[in-house]
Amino acid sequence: MSNQLVFESRRTRVWWAKAAAVASAAFVVAALALALFWGLCALLVALRDIEVTGAQWGDAWTGVLRAALMAAAAALGGYAVTMLFRNTIATLGLLFVAAVGSSLLISAMPMADPERWMLHANGLTILADGYTYWSPCRSDMCEQVELVLPMSHGLVYFGVALAVAVVASLVAFQRRDVP
Repeated sequence: MSNQLVFESRRTRVWWAKAAAVASAAFVVAALALALFWGLCALLVALRDIEVTGAQWGDAWTGVLRAALMAAAAALGGYAVTMLFRNTIATLGLLFVAAVGSSLLISAMPMADPERWMLHANGLTILADGYTYWSPCRSDMCEQVELVLPMSHGLVYFGVALAVAVVASLVAFQRRDVP
């Protein structure tokens, strides 16, 4: 009886510890892989005597950081969904449906500008610090307009999805298997 009275649930700490491990591992692996890639590009540029400005290299390394952070966030999201469903196959199935099905569903909806809600467009806003595309023409009498999605749109788009997955996973993990 005394053990039950002094028991302190550590389920949330365990969830966050595992999440931190997954996200940090994804960040390190992505950062190392991209640093190796850009290091080899620098070697190739040096061997061919191509002039590259410091600003261009700065953009490349900023892109490495953004991509590594996005990989960490994606790993956190994958962990959250896997812990929610307790099934890796369900997570992979949901990923496939989100990647393919969402684009098909959004394309079929009667919206004036469906591309701003697609996964690829919002992913590129983060990776490329913005995404430029042309407005779709839905009739013969249409003038196409160049549209720009800022990085903030992609951050909110994926941030909301990540927050929903993390909260749902934490709530389910907190209540699961507890008598």
